[in-house]
Amino acid sequence: MALSADENTIVTSSTGAGEVRLWDVSDPEHPRPLGHPLPDGEGMSSVAVNADGSTVVTDSAQLRFWNLNDAVHRICATTQNNLGPEEWSRYIPNQPFDPPCA
Repeated sequence: MALSADENTIVTSSTGAGEVRLWDVSDPEHPRPLGHPLPDGEGMSSVAVNADGSTVVTDSAQLRFWNLNDAVHRICATTQNNLGPEEWSRYIPNQPFDPPCA
């Protein structure tokens, strides 16, 4: 498990499931998952997040870097900056509508 520098996000890894999950813990009494898990394969031994929260690093059979800012840019490019409430609820369920492309 790793905590972001702003202490609003926790990154957890599940060795058995082989996935990494981000959690919004800005309200510690009600943590919420952020998006879907990131698959990283079995045998994961550690996870870390950089100081600005833009990159998650996992260690399984190899080091893997997840650039979270790139993911946002890809979403905006794919949707031509038109990520509306309907698409948001389909691709980012259980999260309040907060378009990153505005």
